[in-house]
Amino acid sequence: MKEIAPDVTVSTVLSRSSILRTINESIKENPSVELIVLGADLHDENDDSLVSENIVEIARTSPIRTLIVPNNHSYTKVENVLAPCDITQIGKLERISKFKERLQTNHLKLSLLHIYQKDENLDQEKQQELEKYIFNNFADISTHIYYSQDPNTIKGISSFVAEHPVDIITALPGKHSFLYYLMNRSVTEAIYQNINKPVMILK
Repeated sequence: MKEIAPDVTVSTVLSRSSILRTINESIKENPSVELIVLGADLHDENDDSLVSENIVEIARTSPIRTLIVPNNHSYTKVENVLAPCDITQIGKLERISKFKERLQTNHLKLSLLHIYQKDENLDQEKQQELEKYIFNNFADISTHIYYSQDPNTIKGISSFVAEHPVDIITALPGKHSFLYYLMNRSVTEAIYQNINKPVMILK
């Protein structure tokens, strides 16, 4: 096994259980664990990677944050965070205090992206009210709200990433997260494979 760093301890777990059950049991036995990092291979019919096959289920059932890193992605310093979401469903942002604390501590820039359908009409008064609520909750963080019209959510995210600096995509927890509605294998794989950006799923 390749040495990472002298002060890093690498532990190996052997189990006859499924990878999903093994991961969740390991988290219960080690409450100090704060993050799961999953390496995602590109889709390959001959690929028998247990991790790639179970990424969606691991991310959905994990009680802690999960970071999905796409194949061949090189490390870059995180400065710009993209959070695709449905702002009409945003509420109780006070619950993600840890997320806001990390943004503030690391001086990160946050972009909230609302992708709407062609026939969707956003009430201007309601929109202004929601934007005020969002900016009040992220008062000490560089925050921007963007709107994109696209019937295909993945294409909407991909187009935004192509035109704006994005280092990581974050799925906010709860109903205001785009993954709340789109958490299935095909959509999730499309995000981390086609957009080729790490995806952090918060809890």
